[in-house]
Amino acid sequence: KMEIFSLAIKRARFNYGRLLKELGLQFDRKGCKLSYNIAPYQELSRHQTVHPLYGHTAHIRNAWIAPNAHLLGRVVVSPWATIWYNAVLRAEINTIRIGHFSSIGDATVINSSISTPVNVPPSVNIGKNVIIGDNCSINSCIIDDEVKIGNRSYIGEGVVIERGAEIEANSIIPPGSLIPAGQLWGGNTVKYIRDLTQEEKWNNYNESYTQTVQSQSDEGSSWPSSYIEDISEKEGAETIEEYTERNYFRKGLFN
Repeated sequence: KMEIFSLAIKRARFNYGRLLKELGLQFDRKGCKLSYNIAPYQELSRHQTVHPLYGHTAHIRNAWIAPNAHLLGRVVVSPWATIWYNAVLRAEINTIRIGHFSSIGDATVINSSISTPVNVPPSVNIGKNVIIGDNCSINSCIIDDEVKIGNRSYIGEGVVIERGAEIEANSIIPPGSLIPAGQLWGGNTVKYIRDLTQEEKWNNYNESYTQTVQSQSDEGSSWPSSYIEDISEKEGAETIEEYTERNYFRKGLFN
């Protein structure tokens, strides 16, 4: 009888402990949702990818974010963009915007600055179909559509890279530089090398789609897109196309 009683006590304690654990998890998920901490909603990891700062949190619309990436502050990521492993986007001061089908490589760090040395906004504006390689350092700049930046490159404050340009790996672009459209630049510091061929431009454009398809199909989504959509719509996030069209492209900055 004592053995039966002891077994019943153990089973009751187990069930009671499991009940408390489930209740605690539910309260944790509810509290995180109210504070825009989406770590409990990630399928692959409880690592906190999105870090709210000063009342601002990342606006993500059906993009793929690696489970160990970091998005700090006001970061806007458009649909089908990809943020790869160990990437850090620090919008502590001004906004960082990532356009459709753009890819941010492994261990790349993007910072927004207080100001720039030229008449370029201190936010980071990255257009559509942009490929940024691994281990890059990007500061407040404007990167137009279909640009490719090689691995381990540095982009200083106030840099403008026009549409379809390409930067070779291990390049350093000084603050305030202008890289014209459709050209290949490289070196430390960067210098003009040659104009890109139409085939090279097409290959860069096609590569941006290839990386997106691989991330969405092979890796899977890091969190439910419906939850992110709800936050994005509630916060009134503006896409990179809407922002750049309204602020820069109509002013002829890239002409």
